[in-house]
Order: sequence, then C-alpha cells, then structure tokens
Amino acid sequence: MNHISKVLPIREVKDITLFTHHLLMLQIPLMECGLEDWWMSNFINIHYRYENPTFYEYTDFEIFYKNMFDDTKLTFEDSRHFNDPEHFTEFIEQDKYIYAWIDNYYLGASVHYQKRHDIHPILIYGYDNERQIYYIKGFDVERSLFEAEAEYQHVHTALQKAREKNIRLNNEESVLIIKSQYFMKRFTW
Repeated sequence: MNHISKVLPIREVKDITLFTHHLLMLQIPLMECGLEDWWMSNFINIHYRYENPTFYEYTDFEIFYKNMFDDTKLTFEDSRHFNDPEHFTEFIEQDKYIYAWIDNYYLGASVHYQKRHDIHPILIYGYDNERQIYYIKGFDVERSLFEAEAEYQHVHTALQKAREKNIRLNNEESVLIIKSQYFMKRFTW
C-alpha cells in the first residue's frame, strides 16, 4: 500500500533513568484504564548484586512485558526479510511499534553516528513517506531517552549492520513487532 504518514501514540516516561532499553517499551501507552493495581503488582523489580563487579539486575522484566503486549519476535536472520520501508510502514499502519537493536554508528540521529559502533535498541513509532523518515525513541549516555527523526536508509542500514555483527547483549530478540493488548477493567486486578 502507498501510505503517506502515521504516528502512533507515545507516552513521555522519563523518570526512569536506569535500564533505558526497557524504558523504550514503557513509551508505548496502555490503551485502557483500570490497570493500576495490575501495573503495581507486575512492574519491574530491580535488585543489587554484590558480586564483583557490583551492578543492578532485573528480576522479572520479561514477565511484565509478556502480559502487556502482543509481540512478534524476530531474530536478526528473520529481520532481513522485513528490513525495508514497505514492511515497517505496514506494521505501523497496523498500529504496531517496532523495537529493533541497531548499530548507532549508522544512525544520523545518534551521537555515535560515524564515530563509534554502539549496538542498542530504538523504538520506531511513526513514519513520513514524503520526507522518508521514521519517528523514533532511543537512548544514549549523553541524553538518556531522546526523541528523533531518522532517515529510512539510516535505520535499515543500522539494523542490517547490527545483524552482520550478530552481537547478543542480552537474551532479548533482535527485533520485536509490538502491539498493545486491550484489557477489560476487572475487579480482580
């Protein structure tokens, strides 16, 4: 299909500064009310590890996201079949967000652009075909969470180059196609 543009709703959640790649997922708004009790019962728990070196670690973040979103998980190898503007714009037309691990060296909106290879995820929540840009959320040490417009070519090259490096920084899938679940308000929550 030949669409012009679409921007999915996004929340401004900047209070969390640790684990910013999970903060990207929290930018996707929940479409229904009545989830406050459920949210507080299932939110990400963080604990401190005393091992050497010490660091913060998650306890249950995957359970949280599993219940919040319908998602399609793609490996880097799978993503090569969908890594083009036609597929990405069609996902967005279906109200689906795209969470993808990319190499920021190739992303013009990144502070690492043509300076340093930095594999981190971005959240794509909109597009404009006339300007050939995606609306994205990303993060880096200098700016924490940031909002940007990224050229189609930059995003697809950055995803391809991350696939070529095939670096697994954690146990997440390389690309997630995400749609918010719709919840009914129930007293059991």
